[in-house]
Amino acid sequence: MERPPVFSLEVIADRSLLSDVLKGVLCTIFFHRFFSSFRPKTKDLLDLTLPSFDDEELEQMINERTHTLMSTIEANSGAMASKGQIAVQFYEKKPRKASWFAKAEEKVCWEQWILNITLLEPRTDS
Repeated sequence: MERPPVFSLEVIADRSLLSDVLKGVLCTIFFHRFFSSFRPKTKDLLDLTLPSFDDEELEQMINERTHTLMSTIEANSGAMASKGQIAVQFYEKKPRKASWFAKAEEKVCWEQWILNITLLEPRTDS
């Protein structure tokens, strides 16, 4: 079986902006890979206008995953930079040869995104 393409992004942001930056990157990835019908919209982040969508369920999932990552990074912080990672995988169901004991469908990953997140602490003069 052929391995799916893996795209890796480095996301480096200040603590105050990380949640918004991460949501913007995830929304952009899903916007370009989401195949069902949805109503497109845009979001402004810093000086950029990013594509988005009108899907409450997907937005809620992105918010939950972002919050979980932020909580994990916060709990493990202590150095000048804290790190985390999110993987996004896209699957499709493909038929396979039916046998006596196996299902007739299998999930096959066709694309993977790895987001390596670095949270920077602003330096303060002491």
